[in-house]
Amino acid sequence: MKYILSMIIMFFVLICNVQSQEVLDTTIFPYSWCGYWEGKLEIISSEGVVQSLPMAYDIAMTDRDSTLVWALIYGEDIIKGRRDYRLKVIDQKKGLFLMDEQNSIELGAYYIDGKLLSMFEVQNNILLSTQQMSGDSMIHEIIFTNTQNAIKSGDQIIKGDTIPEVMSFPLKNIQKAILYRQ
Repeated sequence: MKYILSMIIMFFVLICNVQSQEVLDTTIFPYSWCGYWEGKLEIISSEGVVQSLPMAYDIAMTDRDSTLVWALIYGEDIIKGRRDYRLKVIDQKKGLFLMDEQNSIELGAYYIDGKLLSMFEVQNNILLSTQQMSGDSMIHEIIFTNTQNAIKSGDQIIKGDTIPEVMSFPLKNIQKAILYRQ
């Protein structure tokens, strides 16, 4: 009888432990994006494609559900060209993430309307980074501008209306890649 009672207790403990653990849903972002993605990155200016090189994403789960390997690989040399980042889940339901470059730089990342977006400024440059799925491909884009050549307008009162100052930034280039899961 003691044996049967202890087996029943162990069964209920096991069931409670399994039910208390959250099940990781690999069909939703960011887990659904895991895999090795390859393609060609083109850097495009107003004059057309100015540079083209191989590019890859290596996205994988780690031993912690709230962090993923989010590596970018630029060029032919997959060792020297690898940038090992970590995507940290802050609040998945709200689409809040953190891209940790593992060198003291952390960028806010936001999953909105099926896109992972991040906007940041570095050395007088503003970059808007987007990644999104389109069918069986991932589209990667970075839009690049410099803040030093901004065009200022507005900042006047016209017919009693105060017009705010508006800063317009000249676009330098777009980095675009279409990547396919390997």
